[in-house]
Amino acid sequence: MIPSSPAAFAPLQEFLADKSWQGATVAHRGAWQDTAENSVAAVERAIALGVAFAEIDVQESRDGQLFCLHDMSLMRTAGLPVMPAALDWATLGTVRLRKGAGGPDAAFSDQTLPLFDQILETARGRIYLDIDAKSPVLLPAIAKAVRRHGMSDAVNVKLWATGPSEVAALRAHLADLGLIAKPICFVGAGASDAVAGLLADVGAPMVEAFFEDWPQAEAFGARMMAAGRDIFVNTLDQIASTGLTDTHALRDADAVWGRLMRAGMRLMQTDLPEALQEHLGQTSLPAAAPAH
Repeated sequence: MIPSSPAAFAPLQEFLADKSWQGATVAHRGAWQDTAENSVAAVERAIALGVAFAEIDVQESRDGQLFCLHDMSLMRTAGLPVMPAALDWATLGTVRLRKGAGGPDAAFSDQTLPLFDQILETARGRIYLDIDAKSPVLLPAIAKAVRRHGMSDAVNVKLWATGPSEVAALRAHLADLGLIAKPICFVGAGASDAVAGLLADVGAPMVEAFFEDWPQAEAFGARMMAAGRDIFVNTLDQIASTGLTDTHALRDADAVWGRLMRAGMRLMQTDLPEALQEHLGQTSLPAAAPAH
């Protein structure tokens, strides 16, 4: 379990370098099952569960305030047919969020849209953040906020990387912004060499990978383990590759999450963080090294 004490919270690079642990949970948009996704309460719940990472989406209001929301509309999460990026924070900050996956039948929670600053302060010294910037132009502002909260060594930003131009962009983000970049790659037939070379070129400690089939996943997992890099994989029903989904994990957790870990894929993003935590067991999660 990740300790809540900032004094004992390991920098993310150290956490990933520790190969003694088997698997870690990434709570997709936080642990939102009994509250609202991308909310302060969802991050607090993930922390209470002992989850390693909360995945968070970041957008920008019309007046330049960073806030956390996945959709480009407020319809699903708040029942409002408006584009949040067109509104000032004075309005957005009052928007109440629906519970769970949202939609017209979901009850409203006690949560409102959070500023990115609120999420960072909630997470600081307690949980790692996997940040999905909804536009690359937000990265400088995201980096500034992360530095302001002293969390540069506890977050990563995910970015698609499929060619030389994106590799160059990743290098720039790493050098200029001081953030850990996590490339997102599709490892299709014959692409393993190219992706492995890209990761070595960028120096990324982990990759979010999608696969066509299980043999590709297994082979790439072995290759990344040998290179000392971690694979971040999704078991979300809507985007899981190779058919290993949360729904299947509810029937047989070992056949999904256990199989992934045995293939060297230690970072697993799920909409069922409590169930994955139960499967991992507290002894399977790493003890954080003292922060420097």
